[in-house]
Amino acid sequence: MNLINEQKPETKSGPEVAIGTIPYGNKIFLDRMWMVIKPYIEELAKSAKEDPYNVYLNLLSKPEVQLYVAYSTDDEKDIENMRQDENAFIEVLIKKLNQVDPSKDFLGFMIIRFDPNASVHIWQAAIAPQYRASGLFKKALVFLEEKVKSFGVKKLTFSGSANIWGAAVKEIGFEELNTVYSKELR
Repeated sequence: MNLINEQKPETKSGPEVAIGTIPYGNKIFLDRMWMVIKPYIEELAKSAKEDPYNVYLNLLSKPEVQLYVAYSTDDEKDIENMRQDENAFIEVLIKKLNQVDPSKDFLGFMIIRFDPNASVHIWQAAIAPQYRASGLFKKALVFLEEKVKSFGVKKLTFSGSANIWGAAVKEIGFEELNTVYSKELR
């Protein structure tokens, strides 16, 4: 199921969070989604000192790199379809990407990389500013953990700024292992 909030219809108090992957290697989906996530990628690239275009190329050309995106939806038909069919997320994604403003209803993304040793690394993650204090990131991590466990993955790793993500990841069982230092070479 690709719903995070998973509210029961009789207690529904707002939109559901629809989350799923964009199809690997599909340049049409990726280019449309890139318009939405590029500002976040550029912001992350500054702190990580990497080229945003490298992220795009990895998403386009490496099957082990996947982009999970989250949108809010209050369309009852879409919500019911996602309850019944895990693949129904793609229909929601198509609707959202075909809006005049595809960033409307956008909540955030995670880029993951499957590593050969049966682990998944969360390479990049961002939440839209208005949702950063909502607990959405933690819910998305729990969703992702369940999803990758279903693929037989035994380990989930994440590197990021402790002052931004540290509390959320520790609350759901991540352990801080080391610190990464960086130096520009000229």
